[in-house]
Amino acid sequence: MMLSLNCLILGQASKKSLTENIGETYEDDSGVVIEFSKFTVCNFKEKLFRREEVKVIVQNTGKMDLWKVDGKKVNEEENNLKEFTESDIKDKLGGEKMIPQFPLEDYFKAKETNIRDIHVFIVSTS
Repeated sequence: MMLSLNCLILGQASKKSLTENIGETYEDDSGVVIEFSKFTVCNFKEKLFRREEVKVIVQNTGKMDLWKVDGKKVNEEENNLKEFTESDIKDKLGGEKMIPQFPLEDYFKAKETNIRDIHVFIVSTS
């Protein structure tokens, strides 16, 4: 495993977070094998969309934004997360909207990622 990220769907409490483990390679929906060094945010969105709890909220990967957040700030706001908006993610959690074509490694380094923190907010844009 190269990276483990805890994700939370906007509007849910942290106890409903989900963990996505990312290996050295990933096979996308077309059957193409992608090395971790070339694994993009868009590939990560596709991986998340395979989960039923994400499909219930998001219509397709084109209607999903991912935000990298500061895990410590998420912990500080624990009791308010369920009521958060996209603006709150940016302003209160130091959120940075992740750009789909960028490598995931641009946002997360395996050795620098605390496995207990929330790392990513999933936001439906529909």
